[in-house]
Amino acid sequence: MKNVISFFEKQVAKHPNEIAVEYKDSVITYSKLSKRANQLTDYLLGQNAKKDDTVALFLSRSINMISTIFGIEKAGCAYLPINTNNPISRIKDILDDSKSRILVTESKFKDSALEVFYNSPFLEKLVFLDKNQYSKTNLSGGYPKFRTLFLQVKIGWCIGLGTF
Repeated sequence: MKNVISFFEKQVAKHPNEIAVEYKDSVITYSKLSKRANQLTDYLLGQNAKKDDTVALFLSRSINMISTIFGIEKAGCAYLPINTNNPISRIKDILDDSKSRILVTESKFKDSALEVFYNSPFLEKLVFLDKNQYSKTNLSGGYPKFRTLFLQVKIGWCIGLGTF
């Protein structure tokens, strides 16, 4: 069966150095877009993302959004884009209805993402494409404790070490 990813991979093979996406002042080639998508795919599969799991996206429109969508699709998961202008209550409802375990976002949405993460019974991973990734490790005492995980794969964005 043909899908968007198979067509994309054909373009990567035929035109690796051609521009794949142009958005505002940013451009990315097919090979670089594929590399970013593959790194995220590897990460998601390493986090036990299963076929047909839903991965929520809380991102601004950008080239990173495109590579994230392709990475999620390559992992066999569904992506759920969430409007960053939605009120927190609406975001919580969307995430609860979808039962997403992973939320992918950017540090500029940190406050909203963390609030949703604290209050979601389903979210297990919060991934900042440009910073740290948090995981619920202990729910005793009322507030989850978080630990920042260092990713061996470089997703093309800075992901750091430390404790939250």
